[in-house]
Amino acid sequence: MAHATGTTVGNGAGTGPLALTHVTVIDGSGAAPAPDMTVVAEGGRITALTPSARARLRPGTRTVDLTGKFLIPGLIEAHTHSDDPQTVVPVAGLTPAEALRAATRDAARTLALPGVGTVARGQAADLLVLDADPLRDIRNTRRIHGVVVDGRWITPEERRRLPTAVEKAAAQTPPPEEGATMTGCGCGGHP
Repeated sequence: MAHATGTTVGNGAGTGPLALTHVTVIDGSGAAPAPDMTVVAEGGRITALTPSARARLRPGTRTVDLTGKFLIPGLIEAHTHSDDPQTVVPVAGLTPAEALRAATRDAARTLALPGVGTVARGQAADLLVLDADPLRDIRNTRRIHGVVVDGRWITPEERRRLPTAVEKAAAQTPPPEEGATMTGCGCGGHP
């Protein structure tokens, strides 16, 4: 097995294992951040979480060097209209760490969603990579560098192209039927 080299291999698309190297992990449990870690994902799940200096990767593993970046679990939309940690911190008086835990691990537990909400072996590989430490300033949750969805690395360049693709798809979507109404927030789940 090869050492994590910190070199990006390929474009992040495809199958096989993905290693996010040299990243500070904020696991969502409330534990202290773990600097210089390697997180390996395969089959949509986190399969390894280890200090980068000890990481052993299989040949062919796609690696992404995330030196200076911060990895957190994906934020869970609990349909409270307050899934944004920036909103929760001043309103509820939470620290940034408490707000992140509320939007990740605690939300997953409340919604009975096993396998999500923390960065740990066996958990879903749905992750956010941030450009700055959200524990220093909760607004850093908006400084998204990249995203891992079901174990697939979505590069910053691909993220920049997504709004155009969404706008194009929306332009091709037929308008609602005449007389259709929308109530509440538009989700259709409540008035």
